[in-house]
Amino acid sequence: MLPSVVHAERDRLTQVLVNLVANAVRFTETGGKISMGTNQRDSVLELHVSDNGIRIAPEKLEAIFQPFVQAETGSSRRAQGTGLGLTMSRRLAEAMGGTLTVKSAPGEGSTFTLSLQVAHSPISDRGPIRGSHTAQSATVIGREPALS
Repeated sequence: MLPSVVHAERDRLTQVLVNLVANAVRFTETGGKISMGTNQRDSVLELHVSDNGIRIAPEKLEAIFQPFVQAETGSSRRAQGTGLGLTMSRRLAEAMGGTLTVKSAPGEGSTFTLSLQVAHSPISDRGPIRGSHTAQSATVIGREPALS
């Protein structure tokens, strides 16, 4: 059973999760799979966003959290963006006392994990994050055309 309260600020948590899901959609081909799930390890709740899109090269796994760095570069780059989303997401995770990590493997895509401390009592001026969540998945059916 998952905890009903974690140490998080609602807007920060929302921004991190929206960014991770948007990236998964951006880097997953039509017909690909994106899934979200949670699990608890001791007093830490892990929220996972996984896709079977492009894999991130091992030498880029930490670099993608630096400002203006992207996994794809040059003319082969498929997605638009500034390279700031993962930087901001990691900083927001750390501001909430958590971590944001990534694992990626050839043929498997990538999994981003947001880890947050389980709260034993509500602590936020905006209220605790409550809820019971189970794994969800989505299939990418298509994309809207990129804006010029």
